[in-house]
Amino acid sequence: MKGTRVQTIKRHLKSLWSVLFAFIVNTLFKKILAETYRSEIIFFQTIRYKNYDDIKYLEQQLRLCAHHLDKLLTLDTFKEHAGIAKRTVELIENLQSKDITDSPTVKWAQQILQAYNQRLSSQDVLQSLPTDGSSSCHSFSKDSIADLIKTRRSIRSFRDEPVPRETINAILEMGLWAPSGCNRQNTEYLILDQAEDIRFCQRIAGEGHNFPQQAAWSVVILLDCRSYALPSQRHQAYLEAGAAIQNMLLYAHALNIGSIWLNWQGVERSHVKLRERFGLTDWLLPVAMLCFGYTKVPPPVVPYRKLLQDAVQYTGSL
Repeated sequence: MKGTRVQTIKRHLKSLWSVLFAFIVNTLFKKILAETYRSEIIFFQTIRYKNYDDIKYLEQQLRLCAHHLDKLLTLDTFKEHAGIAKRTVELIENLQSKDITDSPTVKWAQQILQAYNQRLSSQDVLQSLPTDGSSSCHSFSKDSIADLIKTRRSIRSFRDEPVPRETINAILEMGLWAPSGCNRQNTEYLILDQAEDIRFCQRIAGEGHNFPQQAAWSVVILLDCRSYALPSQRHQAYLEAGAAIQNMLLYAHALNIGSIWLNWQGVERSHVKLRERFGLTDWLLPVAMLCFGYTKVPPPVVPYRKLLQDAVQYTGSL
């Protein structure tokens, strides 16, 4: 009974804050902030003060908790954080009550929880953990990886040739393997293959040339920002998008598929139109547009990179 009353009070406070925030936006922000900054603040503040109970959000929260539990496995202070284990159990049970029992997120969280409980009961679960990093090393050639990175180019001329669906899916999957803060895995995709949809999105991106129309397929990178709604965290969304994009561009290059990362110049009013056009939820933030296809004309001049000595500031004895 007490818990229900507390939740009701919290909901009322959130509603009150929403009204107050709207007043501040309409009276102050419009006068002192450029639209780009203003729309970003409005977006993150709006999603922050809503309650969510959908499966995607619950899995985000479960990955967050399980990640913190995972970190504790190798620390001496792991017993001081029993609340994280309890919260992990609650989230697993919540998802199971919604018939989500076999998802990768639930399975991974259960494995982390099992390892935590084993260590809690003094079983030496750490025996199987690597101590020298050898088990995490693979037989990749450092030269081939460096060559892949250094020979990737932004392509603006594509052949009229389709890319197989399985190849597209493989590139998209590589984006999902990018690191993300606390393993939240917030990256999603909007795939574009219709000319009108591509033109609509490239206008938001600020691209006036027609090469996106030549590409075999394009994708808008979306981020579910509900778990990064705090002002001090919102930059993390953009960092995660960049990591996913780099994975996709490099893997496409390894498959001899050209690609380009377009700037994204949209503000919230254009994002609202995009969400309405494609039926997207209001907590998804579009941050970039990528185009892929088989290269027709590569860039004739290799771009230089600034010297390492011009980019590094050393500290200590290094």
